[in-house]
Amino acid sequence: MLSRIQPKLCLGFLFIASPLFSFIIHQSFIEESLLLFDKTEYTVTIESQSQIEETEKLTRIRAKQDAFVPRIENKGPRFAYVFLLAGVHPETLFNNGGFYGILAANEFFKQVVNSTADVVAMIRIHKDSKATSFTPEQEDMFQRVGIKLEYIPKPAVDNFFTAMFDKFRMLSLTEYDRVMFLDSDIQPLCNLDYIFTESMGENATLEPNVIRAGKIEAVNGGLFMLEPNIGDADRAFKAIHERYKYGLKWNTTIGWQEIQPPDHWESLKMKNVMNWGFNGGDADQGFLYYWTKYVKRSVSILFPNKIEHWRCAEEVKQGLPLDWNSKCHFEEGKERLYGNDPWIDKQFIHYISRMKPWFMSPQEYIQEISKGSTGNGDDTGVFNYGKSCRKKMIGIQESRQLWFQLLSMASRRAQMNVNFTSIFPLKYQELGRWATKEKKSESELHFHEEWVRSNIS
Repeated sequence: MLSRIQPKLCLGFLFIASPLFSFIIHQSFIEESLLLFDKTEYTVTIESQSQIEETEKLTRIRAKQDAFVPRIENKGPRFAYVFLLAGVHPETLFNNGGFYGILAANEFFKQVVNSTADVVAMIRIHKDSKATSFTPEQEDMFQRVGIKLEYIPKPAVDNFFTAMFDKFRMLSLTEYDRVMFLDSDIQPLCNLDYIFTESMGENATLEPNVIRAGKIEAVNGGLFMLEPNIGDADRAFKAIHERYKYGLKWNTTIGWQEIQPPDHWESLKMKNVMNWGFNGGDADQGFLYYWTKYVKRSVSILFPNKIEHWRCAEEVKQGLPLDWNSKCHFEEGKERLYGNDPWIDKQFIHYISRMKPWFMSPQEYIQEISKGSTGNGDDTGVFNYGKSCRKKMIGIQESRQLWFQLLSMASRRAQMNVNFTSIFPLKYQELGRWATKEKKSESELHFHEEWVRSNIS
């Protein structure tokens, strides 16, 4: 089970981010200060004077851009953006690049585009750490920026391979109608709430589960949306255990389920593929494809210039396999949802390898960082990203500048009191042993059985 730490406060306004949304607007205008509603007792409380001054400044910026209206708590479907921070040592949290990536993304969702979705960070403390959670001061820091913490159990084997499967723990977040996973090295560039809402209701244009085709993989596991249901988390981990109970040897033909023609998968650069030999096929990316298409049998697969919709509800009830036939509804939508390059995108950027901002020297961004750290920064330009989904891609330099600006804003709200110029760049380390799934010791050959069994409630 997940151990949950809930933020003490949540924003008490709704923001109309696009024509896709329709919200009831509160009739009374809240002057100057940003009011917060206690989620349990619904009593109005106000932040400290320094926080009030900061929120007043941000409010004035939005007002000047005609991008801010009062909002009330959303009473409709519940959504959440979910991140995973694995292998964490609380005592060295400020040296963890993923931590900063989550802060920057959360700041964009909460302060720039006024997303109505929650932001949840699943935390997996390193198995060698004596700690079982963050310190109270660290938890307060997350609460101040509105990030909910979900502690997941320490693993029997702590490496990248097992961490990739822990993404699917978000299936236990059944208090939400939809949950969208984002890698911590993804920087959103617009409000992605529309993906949630476009999968809801009788006139939905997307399936409850949404995945993205990779460059040469059936799916890219960096960003995807799932519908959590009671029992799904156990079902998922039992499926993983069933596949790995015989050891680590991976049969690329059988994979998670043998693909029979005419069924196949395609990516941005590959067509008519029927094996599981792609990158991550034996891990999160392969299981994600298997779970959404063959287990749940309800998925929209996003390509640059089409969407594949798989709806097989009747066959799911009968427990029949998924085929390309008249009963299994397959469509192609022509709406272009993201660019040809899967790493630099119109709606988000997925940093890879050494390109991640936290591996960069902040010297070329020193002016923005120093302004932000003193509390005198002008963040007006950041809010230009919140007006709509961008019409064109942005360069890597501009994206990093945005990232550092967002981090500067987040650090002020979180009251981190850190000097980014002394922290960055973080030391780049190859994943190495942490990413290795093969073990020399025969006693460790079936570590997945121990790990998966510990994850089944």
